[in-house]
Amino acid sequence: MFYVIGPFVRACSDWAQLYYFDLKRLELETFPNFKRTFERSLRILSGLAALVCWVLAVVCGTLFLGENLGVLYLVLAVLFLVRSRLAHLQIRAFTENRLTGLLASGLVILAGGFACRTLSPSGVVRVEIFILFLACALFILQRNGPADRVPGSEPVVLGPLDWLGRLKADGGPLRVRTLNLSPQVKDSAAAHFANYLARRIRKQAQSRFSAASASSGGNTNLRAAIAATTGSGAAAPA
Repeated sequence: MFYVIGPFVRACSDWAQLYYFDLKRLELETFPNFKRTFERSLRILSGLAALVCWVLAVVCGTLFLGENLGVLYLVLAVLFLVRSRLAHLQIRAFTENRLTGLLASGLVILAGGFACRTLSPSGVVRVEIFILFLACALFILQRNGPADRVPGSEPVVLGPLDWLGRLKADGGPLRVRTLNLSPQVKDSAAAHFANYLARRIRKQAQSRFSAASASSGGNTNLRAAIAATTGSGAAAPA
């Protein structure tokens, strides 16, 4: 029977390879929000792939044997779920160059295959032993997550809104001296970013102007407030 369901066992892990180039394009932090959404979608997809492959496998297995598989239904469900999730983490680790975790998980899986051949003659027990080793490999990859980026270790590409969000989180007064946009940025995107900055600066200047006018009896001009705001409101990205 395992030869009959073998293609479905392989399919529940091979699907992750289709998204290698997508994960590689998202390696830089250009679109962090989109990357988080994409990763969440892949986690959901790993569960759906496991479910579809499990249904096809148990249908083919039941028709092939002509009888109820009993506890094997549950064993196969766990196998497909763990294998599909492991495939997702493996392709992520490969795109992020986490080779140590990949090597360790691969050795655990090889040990599981050897244990299945030597420890038990029963097919169901062999599957259960292999699931145990797959779960260990899954645990290793989850613990061996991506390393935290060291500030200044390498350039980070951020979108305009993400850059402004990091500046806001910094908290201290900062100064804009130059703002260079990449030649690849379209004119419409550059204009949108410039208008966004102008609105933020004008809003802060108006609030400072109102506060200064109230404290000085109306002797503060708006130009001075804008100059003060642009001198301490934001900073250019590194």
